[in-house]
Amino acid sequence: MADQTLFSRTTLIVLVACASLALGLSIWFQMQRREETMTTVGPSTFSRSALGHLTFYETLRRLDWSVARSARDVADGPGAGGVLVIAEPDLDLLRRKLGRNCASGKRDCGRIDVPATVLLVLPKQFGYADWNRPGWVRKVRPIELSDSARVLNFFTSGATLLRGSLPARWTTSTLGVEPEITRDLQLIRKPVNAGTPRRETITPIIASDEGILLGEIRDGWRRILVLSDPDPIENHGITRGDNARFAVALAERLRRGDGRLVFDETVHDFRYARSGSPKQKDAPARAGDSPLSVLAQFPFSLLAAQCAATMALLLWATMARFGPAEKPGAAAIHYGKTRLIENTAALLGAAGHQASTLRRYLQMVQRETARALHAPGGIDEAAQVAWLDQIGKVRGVRLSLSGIIAQHVRRGASSAPEAALFVTANAIHSWSKEILNGPARGKADR
Repeated sequence: MADQTLFSRTTLIVLVACASLALGLSIWFQMQRREETMTTVGPSTFSRSALGHLTFYETLRRLDWSVARSARDVADGPGAGGVLVIAEPDLDLLRRKLGRNCASGKRDCGRIDVPATVLLVLPKQFGYADWNRPGWVRKVRPIELSDSARVLNFFTSGATLLRGSLPARWTTSTLGVEPEITRDLQLIRKPVNAGTPRRETITPIIASDEGILLGEIRDGWRRILVLSDPDPIENHGITRGDNARFAVALAERLRRGDGRLVFDETVHDFRYARSGSPKQKDAPARAGDSPLSVLAQFPFSLLAAQCAATMALLLWATMARFGPAEKPGAAAIHYGKTRLIENTAALLGAAGHQASTLRRYLQMVQRETARALHAPGGIDEAAQVAWLDQIGKVRGVRLSLSGIIAQHVRRGASSAPEAALFVTANAIHSWSKEILNGPARGKADR
């Protein structure tokens, strides 16, 4: 039916209560979250997780090297003698930078605009945050080889990667120290430029017969050192064997004099807060952390799904009906005082009670008029009619109550047509108004 809803009030209350509970839980989760520097688990210098580079950064800083981590655009580079470190960049962010280069009409549209000296560390794996232990990873998954290769090909061309077991020995090793990698070694496949003489050549520094672990790209005046496997510089691996010495040797290979090392954190989607206070510089905010983008992150995505489901159910519950609209027609019962009186009269007429209703109306008017004229008490109905007729003669009333009763009620009133009954009711009403408010009232009072 059109006036029925799909859900009861109890069901709607339960739905609203569930939505309120979800909102409360989201607020609690928000209160439990710490600063971004404590909870990030990605490969950045702000991350204390197994995949982070915080240990590498702190090692160089405690060796009194000039190091910095930048959450701003670092296209101008770290200065003379310095090194820009792009460690495990996000592929989508690199594509975004490439898009800006193409939009601006630069000649090297297919390449990232970087300073003269760069240490590039290719991505290998990513982790899922452990919400029970902030700053830890709960699970680690490998990145597709093709995606890691695309990162390298932003700086060179035609490169492919491979993953496999550790080599029995390195056939090329000119850095002076070799890293210790425990599993899933990621290498740049040899040769990377066969048959394409115009493409940049990666000169092996540490390599096996299968591929290159550490190589150098000379692109005109640019010098790019590429580390294909990030394990030796990540927090979980830098403490193994000679990996710490290896990480320092990477920087020494590129740095000149007291040049500064700048870790580019924009490739991990970090930005400084606009106020620029020192505390906020040490704890940058994620770029694009608007209220809407937060709803797409766990656990707030659960809240967004709950709210969407609740709104859909509420809209469904408030719909009056399904299907096409009902055809317009006369309503069975109208509303309002006038309509109520008309409907009541119609019901009485349909039941055939006009005569009895008229008789009761006459008795009611007679009693009200007698009370208004202060008729004597204790007299019966006939005596009251005679008294009212006497007062009517004194006041010059045209009609008499006894005449109305004799002519319109006692003579076949039960079978009289509706028009005759209406005339009788009108006569009763006119008699009452005239005897109470007629022009002769003042004379009778004297």
